[in-house]
Amino acid sequence: MIVPLECEFFSLRGVALLIDTIEKVRERLNPDLRLEGILATMYDGRTLHSREVFARVLEASVIRSSTR
Repeated sequence: MIVPLECEFFSLRGVALLIDTIEKVRERLNPDLRLEGILATMYDGRTLHSREVFARVLEASVIRSSTR
């Protein structure tokens, strides 16, 4: 599974909750469920906010690479 994430603070919080839910589903229903990564969308490198959110995604991401 790849989770899209808009580069906004509230989206980042929502994805954290979604990851917790994915873990619960994996434990109880589908042990084969895998999070392949997080896809940052609507990134604007000109704003500090987008850069900070993107940096947090890279820190916590399963796939530690970026594509332009």
